[in-house]
Amino acid sequence: MSNIKGDFPLFKKNPKLIYLDNAATTQKPYAMLDALTEYYIEFNSNVGRGVYQLAQLSEDAYESSRKTLAKFLGCSNKNIVYTSGCTESLSLAAHISQQYIKEGKKYIILPISEHHANVLIWQDIAEKNNLELYWVSDADLILNPNNIDEEILKKTAIMAIAHVSNVTGEIYPVEKWCNLAKVIDAISIVDGAQAITSLKINIHEIGCDFYALSAHKLYGPMGLGVLYINNKYLNSSPLKLGGGIIEDVEQQSHSLLDGNNRFEAGTPNVANAYAFSKTIEFLNENNWIDLLNHTHELGKYLDQELINIGIHPLSVSNKLSKTHISSFLIPGIHSHDVGTYLAQKNIAVRVGKHCTYPLHKHLKVNSSIRASIGIYNTKADIDVLIGSIKDCINYFNKDTK
Repeated sequence: MSNIKGDFPLFKKNPKLIYLDNAATTQKPYAMLDALTEYYIEFNSNVGRGVYQLAQLSEDAYESSRKTLAKFLGCSNKNIVYTSGCTESLSLAAHISQQYIKEGKKYIILPISEHHANVLIWQDIAEKNNLELYWVSDADLILNPNNIDEEILKKTAIMAIAHVSNVTGEIYPVEKWCNLAKVIDAISIVDGAQAITSLKINIHEIGCDFYALSAHKLYGPMGLGVLYINNKYLNSSPLKLGGGIIEDVEQQSHSLLDGNNRFEAGTPNVANAYAFSKTIEFLNENNWIDLLNHTHELGKYLDQELINIGIHPLSVSNKLSKTHISSFLIPGIHSHDVGTYLAQKNIAVRVGKHCTYPLHKHLKVNSSIRASIGIYNTKADIDVLIGSIKDCINYFNKDTK
């Protein structure tokens, strides 16, 4: 798998870099960069209503990208909405969801480990709709949500959960959560920001109402997000109003287009959508399943090597499978000091609370070091990281010996 590293120009410019911050963003292949250049040189034009050739080419590129993405996600292109990123996708899902809160519903359920993007929106929705957040911190209840108190479930309006934790890399049983949501007549929202780069996604099998993700986590461009919207919510009120979503406008009123088009007001990010589709083609051409298996094997290797030197990665439950992310701390050494030390060794990791304050407080951890693996990483990268962590421990402990 190491040969694929040559498809990413940043590593040619920085051959000594060991990049282990893929949960924050991934590096970009030539296929994506070339597609951006191709778009702006070959058929740059706005989409919608243009009858000249450039406009038609641009429109075809935009809608074709939606079809490529839908196939990759296991859903229909008619359910795909482009946004500016996963955060906006989750915000749009929340905006739509609150339009369907039924009388007598009281709770929004979410695990303690959620990213702030999947927390703040629900705090806002709860305040505006007289609801309460019901946090699930018991690992057994995350694994088996049907065991949540029956009286809580009866009054639940929304269930929101990350597919893969951005701190622990653990895979959550989102299918169970979404199936339960159907049974209790609740709305299901899945944050797929980390899952999109570490799992083979099939939204149809997951059975959710909304699924959110960002292109830049999957080796695509920044500034592009995706929201899958279930058919029953496609004619909801959009988050943004403007050109491109209008069926008719009178002086005192307007009517909107039906379907996913009503959620994409203004000029869409056509170039990035096109480039993202070429990124997906690149991944498929390099056997996406094999690439995923590669990152999973490296993830297991990383965890074991950390354990071998007495460091235990953070975890919600040892019953959950893991993907490409490991977060940990070194007793007696602040995570920022570790991150700075590693940076001097050309190793890029992320330090802090990773936008998961509730989880870190629940685990009684002030901050942590996060190493996350991409398709271009190698076993040698992990070995260098582990060796540097050992050196770091020795360096900071030398005065105590």
